[in-house]
Amino acid sequence: MDKLTRIKTLIACAIVALGFSSCSEDQTSLSIDNIQGKAIIKGSFVYDDNKTSSSSTAVNTEKPVMNTTVYVMINNSSFNNNSSSYGGYTTLETTTDAQGKYEIEIPAVENGVTVTIKAKSFEAPYYKINSNSGSGTTQNSVIAKDAVYSSPEIILSDIKPNDIIAAGKATYNHEELDKTVFNY
Repeated sequence: MDKLTRIKTLIACAIVALGFSSCSEDQTSLSIDNIQGKAIIKGSFVYDDNKTSSSSTAVNTEKPVMNTTVYVMINNSSFNNNSSSYGGYTTLETTTDAQGKYEIEIPAVENGVTVTIKAKSFEAPYYKINSNSGSGTTQNSVIAKDAVYSSPEIILSDIKPNDIIAAGKATYNHEELDKTVFNY
């Protein structure tokens, strides 16, 4: 009976040891939630559709990019001194407000992180002045061209915990949809 009790005790100890070992956290994976330091990035996006009023005075045609998604891609190699340890990016998202402004809190480490910021593209008209000459007079008319507006990439480096970074105002570029690319 003594032998049977020892075997039961050994099996019970093995089960308890196995239970404790399976509860430990996997230390080889990167979890963005485990990074204690935080930094804040603030900025805004605008676009210029070239639409002017009929007045002869100069007009600012810059408009805010409202309610659009802003992607903040954090270079994963920033989280470790050995830059070859982690590859790729962790992408966070936020949205611009009615003034085109955004704010986002990101994880940051003492060595600093590198981020790339880019906002979602959109379609909207781009206005052009069309001059028609004839009979000694020149008539100007405004035409609207379909265009795709895309944001520039903003790259920020060395962002550390407790930093508040002003990413600035970024202006979208536009590309007309009916633009001739190749002449045949």
